[in-house]
This record gives sequence, structure tokens and C-alpha cells, in this order.
Amino acid sequence: MPCCGARVSLNDLIYEWPAGFARFVLEAMNPNVGDLPDAALADVAEALGTPLRKIWAHY
Repeated sequence: MPCCGARVSLNDLIYEWPAGFARFVLEAMNPNVGDLPDAALADVAEALGTPLRKIWAHY
């Protein structure tokens, strides 16, 4: 941990938002669209051939 140098498993950390660790990110931005519907997320996952998890970015 940056605060004390202790070793901690990522599984033991407490996350305030859904979080994920991945090899890549698929990012879509459109100011006129709200939340991506589950059906649209399923379509993208099927096209990519892998399950996806929607995680909101907070900057």
C-alpha cells in the first residue's frame, strides 16, 4: 500500500464503485446519451466474444 508499504491482495480492498482490472479498455463517449442499456452491452459483448462489465469513470 502506498501509505504504509504493506502487501495487500486486490481482493481484500474495499471499492466504492464497481471497479475492474483488464488488459484493455473499450471507451465510448457521447454527451447526448445517458446510460448504455443492458441489451446494447450484451450486443457488444457478443460481437467481441467475451463478457463485459460496465464501469463508470470518475475523473
